[in-house]
Amino acid sequence: MLINFLFPVIKYVVIFFDIIAIVLLFYWLYAWLKGTIGLRIFLGFVMIYGVFWLLKVLGFQLITALLGQLMEFSALAVIILFQQEIRALLFRLGRTYSIRQLLLRWRLLGKKPVKNIHVSTILKAIPRLQKMQLGAIIVLSQYDHLKHIESTGESLEATISVRLLLSIFCKQSPLHDGAVLVYGNRIKAAGCILPVADVRSTLGLRHRSAMGIARIAEVLVVIVSEETGEVAIAQGEKIFEKLTLEEVCHMMHQYLQR
Repeated sequence: MLINFLFPVIKYVVIFFDIIAIVLLFYWLYAWLKGTIGLRIFLGFVMIYGVFWLLKVLGFQLITALLGQLMEFSALAVIILFQQEIRALLFRLGRTYSIRQLLLRWRLLGKKPVKNIHVSTILKAIPRLQKMQLGAIIVLSQYDHLKHIESTGESLEATISVRLLLSIFCKQSPLHDGAVLVYGNRIKAAGCILPVADVRSTLGLRHRSAMGIARIAEVLVVIVSEETGEVAIAQGEKIFEKLTLEEVCHMMHQYLQR
């Protein structure tokens, strides 16, 4: 008896939440496409589907059969017409911080982080780089998990030092435009090419490259601007600009203590 009573109630509850889900989906699509030509295309599809179901209910068999044939190609039409929006959506999902961090943590599971990165050497090098008006991008990693980035540059496997950093980022050096990868107390590679993040255009190439690697790896990236000499740090989804040496030191030590 109770089951007979609950069954229709559950059925209507499911229908209610089904409607709510559809409304939220349409609202999300509207908000996502608002201000783009994709919104007009989307509304056009909605109108066609609405007319199709209305004619089907009213019993117009011939025209509904014709529209039904056209609907079979609607999925392909959506992919073609919304290719830019779909690509932007997939890119946004792919760079979602929580998903990326989960995958990264899984990949680094069981690996022991190194704690002996020479912070003092990098801090001594920064004022020298600023004085000589040299740009620099230094990627600090506690895990040896950047083989794909390391392979884009020149392998060094050298002990880190101020003199070595200055020689790498000297304008006459063929490696000065790339990034230096630091693992422990050693420079693994120099002249490395980093992925460039799609962020605001006011940031320079070094800053966007720093954000690109910081978003996909468990690293801290120190950037010295060639034009202004200002120091910035990229970590995770954020970039911290116009930092003092004390702030850089604090953030580097925080990174090593995690």
